[in-house]
Amino acid sequence: MKTATHADRPDLLAQFESMESGAFPTFMLHDSVWNNHWPLILDAFPELQLYVIDEDTLAGVANTVPIAWDGSIDDLPASEHDVLSRALRDRDEDRTPNTLVAIQVAVADAYAGTDATRFAIQQAKGLCADRGIDHLIAPVRPTLKHLYPTIEFARYIDWHRPDGLPFDPWIRTQVRGGARRLAVCAEPMTFEGTVGDWESWTGLTLPESGDYVIDGALELLSVNVEADHGRLKELNVWYCYDITAEEALR
Repeated sequence: MKTATHADRPDLLAQFESMESGAFPTFMLHDSVWNNHWPLILDAFPELQLYVIDEDTLAGVANTVPIAWDGSIDDLPASEHDVLSRALRDRDEDRTPNTLVAIQVAVADAYAGTDATRFAIQQAKGLCADRGIDHLIAPVRPTLKHLYPTIEFARYIDWHRPDGLPFDPWIRTQVRGGARRLAVCAEPMTFEGTVGDWESWTGLTLPESGDYVIDGALELLSVNVEADHGRLKELNVWYCYDITAEEALR
């Protein structure tokens, strides 16, 4: 496998967008905050958007943005949404970045369970090493939390297997890769739409107000039929990779 940046291979964007549409629940593809910021991120930081390529096939992506972070929990971005605006604001205000944030690491369905994910993370760490940056941080969205939407997020992320490793596969990948947990994001990602929007995104009929389990969501969808509104809030958890001397000298 190899990588190319968006600066080098902008032609891969269409393949990425097609891959992304199958990698996430439909409601996430209608995230207005992400959709409004993503073109700006691509334009501002094309060299920090990595495509993972297996021969001529797009196997995955590692999207990162730079921020200035003082290393404290209090100075972490509030959420992944906050990361996007903060990266652009830091650039506009000429703050020197000292941290990369992995806003998205994803692989195509055909590469699920392969080494592509580990490779993508390692390449993102390489971006840090190449720039003399000491930390790669990521707001991690647990892979299997959607199977347990009624379990409190803070409890779920503390579940462990008998071997002592985290229960959730995506959290387990971070730990096996050497990442340390920092904190649960201070604010959730919020997804909103009309009742009709949510029925279209989920394939469900939502005839009355209440909380609904929807496929792929980490939490319950709250629907208010009278207000014609649905809202879903999802937390992520921050993990941090400290870039080693070996990586910096690679």
